[in-house]
Parts: sequence; structure tokens; C-alpha cells
Amino acid sequence: MKYSIDISSDDIQNSLLEEKINFNNFDKTKPSYDFNLDNHIGNVHFKEELLSGLILSDWESRFTTNTKLTSYHLTPIFSMHFMLSGYVNYETSNIKCPIKGGQNNIWSISEDKLGYSQYKKEMSCSSWCVSFEEDFLTKLVNAYPDLLTDPYLRHINGESFCMHKNHMSSNCDMNLIISQIKNAKLMGKTCHLYTQAKVMELLALQLQQLENKRNSLPCLCCLKKNELDKIHEAKNLLLSDINTPPTILDLSRNIGMNEKKLQNGFKEVFNQTVYGCLFDHKMNLARQFLLDTDKTIFEIALECGYEYASHFTTAFKRKYGISPKQFKRLNE
Repeated sequence: MKYSIDISSDDIQNSLLEEKINFNNFDKTKPSYDFNLDNHIGNVHFKEELLSGLILSDWESRFTTNTKLTSYHLTPIFSMHFMLSGYVNYETSNIKCPIKGGQNNIWSISEDKLGYSQYKKEMSCSSWCVSFEEDFLTKLVNAYPDLLTDPYLRHINGESFCMHKNHMSSNCDMNLIISQIKNAKLMGKTCHLYTQAKVMELLALQLQQLENKRNSLPCLCCLKKNELDKIHEAKNLLLSDINTPPTILDLSRNIGMNEKKLQNGFKEVFNQTVYGCLFDHKMNLARQFLLDTDKTIFEIALECGYEYASHFTTAFKRKYGISPKQFKRLNE
């Protein structure tokens, strides 16, 4: 007869020499947690480290019976997740995410979401992930809108999802980078800089995998007249409110077209991605404001859909190679 037990975070906390530790509410006043559990429940080693807008988490476990861990997310989580060995079935009320060793994904878990991680009896499991704090994530999105705008909008709208439905296979380059990050302390004073650079390299490899998956799909574009009209309608909807732009799913529903066909058709018609178009529109608008008005940088940032002037400056510099202030001075 199969037997399983439910273990809450509190049960694990109480087992750990009465030390109160909450896995899902990282204390930002402390740079890291590193602890071990070894008793009748099994063995757990969990390490979490805060680093310049990133939270690095390392998990190893082996339970004595089929085990179900419950967790409650107090804040939204957007993370790169790598299952190094074993098998875990993670689920919330609206997503099921079984993942095995050698697979990776990028996923979002909304706040106030109860989740469960199911572990098999006597199976050694190891996982490693990087979670992005909101300010850091927003800066990334502003720097690379083509790549991250759609998942970011879904994330801040409270959606829980995996960016790739069936997960992706981790390659040798990814495994090497994870190993390098785990040993980054060997870099001495440059440890944090080195780690952040390696995390960005790892993110680039994941996003490249996602792009390769999309490009391997058969082309869906042989656009008919009514479909061409829908693509133009999608562009109008996209640019109608740049402060709260729609997700690609929202666009596809509004125009009545499959998401993939919308994305492929948009690129065919306008020679750029959906969010590449939005980004260019924002930057063209900003350029005109700088040339033709006396608005401040902060005012222009708000007009162009940026909450913070610093995020706007980052995006503008990426597009034109100079800051908005420098651009304005050169054109006075």
C-alpha cells in the first residue's frame, strides 16, 4: 500500500533544532541562510543567498517516505528554475509543473498562492534557481523588451505560469555556469560581479532555448485579407495605451487569432516582434518629446509608459546609444 505524509514548512522548521525559518519569506536583512535537516523525515540541505536584486536558492533532499511539502507564497516569484537531479511534482491551484533532473524552465508564481511540492520516497533530489526582485526584473524588461515584456506583463497581472509548457533540456553550458556560480566565492572581491554576470549568461541561454523552440514551429503565416486586417488591428490595440499594454494572449483574444499566428504574422507584416514594435513606438515618442517640447525627463518617462525615469533612461540609451539628457543637449 502506498503511503504519503504531508509536511508543512512549520513541521520542517520545528524539526530544525527549533530554529524558525520560513522558506518563502526571505529575510532581506540577512545575506544568506544555510542549514541542514537530518531526522526521521529525511535529509534536507537548503541554502538561500541574496545578491544585488537576485535570490539564489539551492535545494537538496532525500525523504524517507513519499512526501508532500506545502508552501505559501507571500510575494510574487519570477524565477529561473533548474532541476539538477531527481523528480518533483510542483503544483498550485492553477498550474501543474512536474519536472525531472536535466530540465529547466522560467516560471511565475503569483502572490498569496498555496503550492505543493511532491517528492518520491528515497529519491535524491537537487534543484537550483534564481529569483528576481521586482526592481531588478523591471530593469531587465526595460533593457530587453523584445524578450521579456510579455512574461513580465503576465507576471505583474498575477498569473502563474511556466514559459515553456513541457520544460527545456539543460545543456552542458548551463550546467557549467551553475557550477561556476556555486564556486563564485573563489573569485574573491569580484564574487558578486562575477555571479551577476553568470546569471545573465544563464538567462540568455534559457531565452535562446525558448526562441529556438518557437522558431522550430512550422510557419503559420500565409495571411489572408481578413488575417492581415487582424494583424493591423493588433498593432493599433498594442499602441493605443502604452501605459498598460496588453499581453500577446490578450491581443490574440481581442482579434480572434491564434497566438503563434499573431506573432509570426506580426513579424512578417511589420518586420519586428510585437514588443519590438511597442518599444520602438515608445522611443520614437520620447525622441519627439525631447526635440519638440520642454517636458522634463520624468514627465517624458511617464508619457512613454515608464514609472521611473531611471528605467526610461536605460531603455533610451539602449535604443540610441546616449542618455535622454545628452540627446536633448546635442539637439538644442
